[in-house]
Amino acid sequence: MPASEYQREFRQLFVSAWALATACLPDMRTARWGRVVNIGSGVAREPATELPHVLPNVVRPAVAGMHRILAARLAGEGVTVNNILTGSILTERNLSYWNWLAGETGRTFDEVTEQFHARIPLRRQGRPEEMAALVAFLCSQRAGRITGQSIPVDGGISRHL
Repeated sequence: MPASEYQREFRQLFVSAWALATACLPDMRTARWGRVVNIGSGVAREPATELPHVLPNVVRPAVAGMHRILAARLAGEGVTVNNILTGSILTERNLSYWNWLAGETGRTFDEVTEQFHARIPLRRQGRPEEMAALVAFLCSQRAGRITGQSIPVDGGISRHL
């Protein structure tokens, strides 16, 4: 992978997370209340050796670390900062990937998804509304004591780590 691609991905994964989080901080600090929730990846906890390049394995933990530092610095100001470590979520992107993989490997779509789901203790992908429910909770008053956390939402895969 050329260096320019690494730089582009670093900007997409790390710099964008930093810019989004810090853009809101002045108003949150003034209000003495706010919530920052980053949608990250389970790669932040455990490297994904099957990825074609190493950058996500390096940058995702850095993003989670950055959010922990922000959480520590902002805790006394009423602002919480958390990171959600997603597993696979049932999205159009994943459906497209599985269709592509089925075609590339000569297997059926059902065979591809069955093999993928077999490694997830819940035996299924996450649904977008499950992620949305966690984000809504973390943004609520009731989540006021949760900060600096990287929360896995991966169907139980991380319990093996």
